[in-house]
Order: sequence, then structure tokens, then C-alpha cells
Amino acid sequence: MDDDTKAQAATALVEFGYTLEPDGSFVKYKADRPREKWEPAEGSYDVAIDGTSPVEYETVPVSGFRRFTRDDGKWAPVAYTVSARWSKVAGLTVEEHPECFDYIYPADYVLNVYATAVAARE
Repeated sequence: MDDDTKAQAATALVEFGYTLEPDGSFVKYKADRPREKWEPAEGSYDVAIDGTSPVEYETVPVSGFRRFTRDDGKWAPVAYTVSARWSKVAGLTVEEHPECFDYIYPADYVLNVYATAVAARE
């Protein structure tokens, strides 16, 4: 993931209606109240290596954004996906098993979603 993709994703968020805040996050307001937030983030995910038995994992870097929504007046993280290490386990919930989820949305995902939404409005 390159910085250009992340910058384009940030631009798409603003074009969609998010406000760039002084802390670098992007906040969507509804009726003058914050409703959703994206924060730039760096991290890593474990991914399964194809063809290994038992399954082996490798750690890969990810550059993107963490997503939050308001819950009882506080920012609550929104999971991107179930972590590869937990993908075969049923019944996981973010509330009870937060460590089983990946929270960084890749920049190319954010760019695709919001650039497509902006284009659809035109």
C-alpha cells in the first residue's frame, strides 16, 4: 500500500462529506453531531499461507484507516474482518471477542467505497 492510495482515500472521504479534524481524523456529522469517524492507521494482519498443514500464518503490513461509530456518546471501533487465525471459529462477536478481529480497513478498500459513492452522486 502506498501513501498515494492513502491520500486518495482521504480525499474521497472529504469529497463524500467527512470533515478533516485537527487530530487528522475524518468525522461525519449528522444534525451537527459526530456520527462516524475514520482515523489513519498502520498495523499488520496475520494471513494464512496457502497449502500449509497445519495452517501457518505470516504477518503482513497494512496501511489504511480505523473506523468508529458513536455508541452511548463514545467512539466505538468497527471491525473490518475476522482475523485469519480465528476465521474457522463460529459465534465470535466484537463485544465478547474483540481480539479476534482486524480493525484496520485497507486504504484501497476505503478509496474504492468512497470514490465510488462520490461518483454515483454526480
